[in-house]
Formats: sequence, C-alpha cells, structure tokens
Amino acid sequence: MSLKTIIVLVVTALWFWGAQYRYVCVIKQACGDTPPEKVETVIEPEYNEEYGPLTYKYNDPKAYTSPINFQALKDEILKGNTGDNILELTGLFFKGESTPEGHENMGVARAESLRALLIDSIAGERIRIMHKEVEPIEDSDKNPFKGIDYKWIEVKVEKAEVVQLADRAVMLFPVNSVGMEKDPNIDKYFNDLAANIKNTGEKIHLTGHTDNTGTDASNMDLGMRRAKAIQNILLAKGVDKSLITIESKGESQPVATNDTEAGRHQNRRVELKLIK
Repeated sequence: MSLKTIIVLVVTALWFWGAQYRYVCVIKQACGDTPPEKVETVIEPEYNEEYGPLTYKYNDPKAYTSPINFQALKDEILKGNTGDNILELTGLFFKGESTPEGHENMGVARAESLRALLIDSIAGERIRIMHKEVEPIEDSDKNPFKGIDYKWIEVKVEKAEVVQLADRAVMLFPVNSVGMEKDPNIDKYFNDLAANIKNTGEKIHLTGHTDNTGTDASNMDLGMRRAKAIQNILLAKGVDKSLITIESKGESQPVATNDTEAGRHQNRRVELKLIK
C-alpha cells in the first residue's frame, strides 16, 4: 500500500470521527459517562369512588364525576322530572373560598357546573340555581366533598321571572301576559344589563315564545309582542334601539310539556342573547 493511500485512509477516518463527535457531543450533548436524566411520567390518579359519584374540590367550581357511577346518579336525579316541574340545584360553599369570575360566589359556580352536565336531558330554563354557605368539613381543603343539594319544586305559574343561563337569559310570563310585573329582582337585572350594554356596546337579540294555546298565527303575534315588551323595558333604561333585534318563534320551540299549566308557563318566555 502506498504512502499516499495510507494518508487518504487516515484523513478519512479522522473526518468520520470528527463528524461523529460533533453530532454526539455538540449537537446531542450526550458525551461523558453521565446518562441523560430520566423524565418521570406523571399519571393523574383515577377518580376516587370513595367520595361518591359527584364531587368538588376546595376553591374549585368544577364538577368531578365518576366514570362508573355518575350516570346512575344522573338517572336518579332525572327520575323526578314530570315534564313541568323545576329542578333546583343548590351549590354549597365554605366561607373563605374564592369567588370565580362572573359568579356571585363559589356555590353558584358549582351549581352552574352541574347544570351544564344535565342540559342534554332537561332544558336549562327548567333548572334553578341557588347557593348556600355551609360550615367547613374536616379535610375539605385536601379531599373531595359533596358540593350540591338538589330537589324538584312545583312551578309558580302566576309569577314573572328572569332565569339567567350561561349563554342567555330567559324571561317567563304569567298567562296571557306580555309584560313583566314589578319585582325588585327583575328590575335590578334590567338595570344591570342596560348599564353593561352602555359600556360594552354589545347587541341584544330577543326571541319571543308562547305555549300552544291559540292558533299558530296568534301565537307568532303574541311572541313578537312579548319580545317588544322586553325591548321597551331596555329602551326605557337607555339602551340604543339600534342594538336590539327581535323575532318570534310562537309555539314552535317548547322547553316543557304543554299538557299542564306549569309546563305552559315555562313555554311563555322571551330569550335574550348578547352578541359581541
């Protein structure tokens, strides 16, 4: 073998060694005897069935549900649904817990989280949200706990009402009524809404609904008159008319049975949605 050939082979070997060294030590930074640090995989613990099918955590509004037993609890709750009654959810909270943004307190937020899990089986308008401060229980800051009471209640058909949902508000009307009766809570809702609209410039869409009493044509007209009644309340409180649109769906979209007066009361409504 000639000297020239030997030199070529040595240079080639050194080039390959240098390339390997640069890749391993410079690019991969894997030189030396110390193995790369092992990254531990954190596995979230499975749902703790010991505390029940539905639990909450301290300072947390989320509803934690058992993948095994929550459906049975949901079925048990919905067994009380007669088609015209109201499901009342009372969120429980402890003094000192934080207040989630957009909610009156942690109890309201907890009840809202359960309502979100039920509205595939019952209209949100038929779920009322309540709240109750309770005494702290042992280790509630460490362990899951029950955060909700519930019961079914009969509808007060003679009473006007505003029901606030996550994506809209619903105004319920007494029979044959197109106006909202004088009520401090209702008046406060419209005052707060009008003040908010003046600041944000959001638009309002109002949809009037009726029960199935009367003809299709008369119910379309009644739904529109109800929507206009809510529009007039907002105009009187200073909301610009250009921000409000209205329509009627008449009797076509019931949220409860029309076979009882309590059910028909819940279908006599105006739905209010904010549009950004």
